[in-house]
Amino acid sequence: MLSFAVGRGLGLLVVLFVVSLVTFSLTYFVPGDVALVIAGPGSSAKSISAIRAKLHLDRPFHVRYAQWLGSLFSGDLGESAITKEPVGQMVGFRFLNTLELTGAGLGLAVILGMPMGVLAAIKRNSLLDYGTMVLSVFGISMPIFWIGLMLIYFFAVRLRVLPVTGQGGLRHLVLPAVTIGVNSVAIIARMTRSSMLEVLGSDYIRTAKAKGCSERQVIWLHALRNAMIPIITTIGMQLGYLMGGAVLTETVFAWSGIGRLFADSVFRRDFPVLQILVLLLAAVFALANFLVDLSYSLFDPRVRYD
Repeated sequence: MLSFAVGRGLGLLVVLFVVSLVTFSLTYFVPGDVALVIAGPGSSAKSISAIRAKLHLDRPFHVRYAQWLGSLFSGDLGESAITKEPVGQMVGFRFLNTLELTGAGLGLAVILGMPMGVLAAIKRNSLLDYGTMVLSVFGISMPIFWIGLMLIYFFAVRLRVLPVTGQGGLRHLVLPAVTIGVNSVAIIARMTRSSMLEVLGSDYIRTAKAKGCSERQVIWLHALRNAMIPIITTIGMQLGYLMGGAVLTETVFAWSGIGRLFADSVFRRDFPVLQILVLLLAAVFALANFLVDLSYSLFDPRVRYD
């Protein structure tokens, strides 16, 4: 286990290095003059040259990349090219807000999606199964912004039981968490159903029934545990997708997270912020996959990391 974890950890560092190189390359070769965008229309050539020198835009690619990488290792994330705020300060609390929203949405998806998938597999080809699959298709197909607007209309505008936008407590979290979690509920439910159907047809399930195990024991202790590996993989992937795909939800509900910051940075060409955000999201994806791989042996004793 230790050697496997060390190997995967080194692989994670290599992935982050490649992501940093690609991200920096894209921001370096992007068309247009960043200094001109920052200076604004009508700026003098002298002020544009000063901005270009301050941001090291006049230096070769490898020199700029080495300087940027060295600053990261020293803990200096730089400052925003637009607002002049420290990037670490801008990203820090917004990342915690997005993590709160993502955690609530993913928790909702697991709590609802897994039981829906299990029940659909047990009641295969029944009305419950068909109804679950119809709801799953609906959840996957509907755009996130449309779901958010409909929830606002019914629960905030018509019924007035929940706030429309903003942050401040559990009531403010309900609508955005449901909005961001609907798609994941559908995906987890479909994966749980598919994995359970495969396991329920196995020989050891028939053996467990023949030994006199109750239906509850067969489903929850034998079948579900052996069906967990693809489900856990899906949950880990959904964590990364929700973190990176929170832009629309945060925009609709005025949620101050890294999704809105990412969109604003793209429009303003705030490359120092964009580079850190992309690297952060890549780290979340890689770490989620790393933890998922380590958790396999907890659910399936046949998995060993020798």
